[in-house]
Amino acid sequence: MSQQWQKWSTTDHELFTIHLAIKNFSPLVEGRHFAVYIDYKPLVAVFQCDTNLSSSHQCRQVKYIARFSSDVQHIAGKDNVVADSLSWNCASLNSIHWAKIVLKQQNCIAAQICASHGCAGQYLCYNLAHLGVQVTAKLVSTEVVWMEVQKDCHAWACMCLTCQHNKISSHVFTPVAYFLMSSARFLHTHLDNVWLLPYSVHQLYLLMIIDHFTMWPEVIGI
Repeated sequence: MSQQWQKWSTTDHELFTIHLAIKNFSPLVEGRHFAVYIDYKPLVAVFQCDTNLSSSHQCRQVKYIARFSSDVQHIAGKDNVVADSLSWNCASLNSIHWAKIVLKQQNCIAAQICASHGCAGQYLCYNLAHLGVQVTAKLVSTEVVWMEVQKDCHAWACMCLTCQHNKISSHVFTPVAYFLMSSARFLHTHLDNVWLLPYSVHQLYLLMIIDHFTMWPEVIGI
């Protein structure tokens, strides 16, 4: 894959792949009805309705594909088994030294804790530093290998009571309150504190007082 191709968007990649496949098999598919199945759903709308394309080469590729078939359907990636199997790089899988990985995991302290104590041992590994989901998954992946490492590290972070007490995951904002119009003075009085002001005459803050009925403001230095 060239560097210029790597800079393309997903739409460019999918369009170019369909265009290249139809161009290669044009003697076999020309004059026949066939459907194109893709796992990139936004591209389906290009053939179903008038969508403005961003470049001229996209328009040329869509017109070329429409000459043979405009039946473009979406299929989930997990259901497209054949294309998913053909996209695997078997050479890279064969180059993995599985025996070395097993030997390294046998000598790894974290792997021994996880194997001997199960889920409690995995949770114990996270309690060593409380580094969060992403950093923990990255460090664990350098030493041991198992399915759904990211999911397990996320579960450890959610089960950690120390992280729940010390790390803020969601901020709660107080909603704006609405008051009815007061019928007399000083029934509702609003107070606010203004700070980060230059130090002057031994005073650093301002206390603002506003009466809701008369809207009369008062400012007192503190």
